[in-house]
Amino acid sequence: MKKLHSFGILAVIIGLISCEKHDDKSEKLCERYSECNAMEYDECLSSIGSLSLSSDCYDSMMDTTCEDHLSAPPSYFGTCFPYCSVESRECRNDKIYLCNGTYEMVYNCEKVCEYAYDGAEYTGTCGTVAPNGEISAEEVCWCQY
Repeated sequence: MKKLHSFGILAVIIGLISCEKHDDKSEKLCERYSECNAMEYDECLSSIGSLSLSSDCYDSMMDTTCEDHLSAPPSYFGTCFPYCSVESRECRNDKIYLCNGTYEMVYNCEKVCEYAYDGAEYTGTCGTVAPNGEISAEEVCWCQY
């Protein structure tokens, strides 16, 4: 059986942005981050490439200044991520909903596997138990090469 990998998402505020898979938005956004010296391109794809964003959020992120990208948190965070106060992590419909105690981010499992694991495929399982029976202490997207 192919080796499975889990993606434990630790919310690092600067690395919490992404767009829809295969529409080049993640790549364009990461080029912008790289131009602003906010994050290296590959690191950006790995961390930012797996988030689901609205069109308004993406546009706000692309249109902002480099100074804003480097601020903590950037001004667009309120547009991109709903506020939450209780840290939590939950799988719903092939996505991980993560509240870091301030913002809720939604990670698309297919994109987690694609970007964080260099093209790995999503197994279709999000949760604590992998298809092969491996167990995680927290809910994760299960990926395989």
